Amino acid sequence: MKKRIPLITWLKNKKLYPLYLVLLTLCILGGDHAAGPYIEFPILLLLPVSLLSWYNKFGWGLFLSISLPIVHFFFELRWNLPWTILEMCINTAVYMIVFSVFAYLINRVAAQTQELTQEVRILRGILPICCFCKRIRTKDNSWVKLEQYISEHSEAQFSHGVCPECGEKYYGEYLSDQPGKNES
Repeated sequence: MKKRIPLITWLKNKKLYPLYLVLLTLCILGGDHAAGPYIEFPILLLLPVSLLSWYNKFGWGLFLSISLPIVHFFFELRWNLPWTILEMCINTAVYMIVFSVFAYLINRVAAQTQELTQEVRILRGILPICCFCKRIRTKDNSWVKLEQYISEHSEAQFSHGVCPECGEKYYGEYLSDQPGKNES
């Protein structure tokens, strides 16, 4: 007896996203055809274009940006509309340009988002820290310096300096001996 894979597992499979988007596109085209020539929702055609541009790169989004208006153009030819062929061609070209620009913009936003996601690593949660030495307890119950822990778990780096209060507290006698310092 074969073990059945739950539906949610199929839906989360990223390799199947193009198949889902093709099915979505076919449903939208079917609805566009069923609605007839006088009820148009070209904004719905942007949905698969934008999703393909976001998840499967610009080439696929551009492919849909060009092919969907062409399919819509053939629908219009089949419906025997009162518009001339030239008007339908201009309308199709405008759709292609708008959809292509939209696909490009979506792809750029996706690329920027991916770059930012890779660039930023955020520490989250509660960190168990010693109130005296400021060491942090790791998952394996060892204690490491704060700087080491943050450097290992993020892309932050440290440079050390001395704040004015600690400078006065620990180096006060040396700072007061400096020439040119005004004494009150």
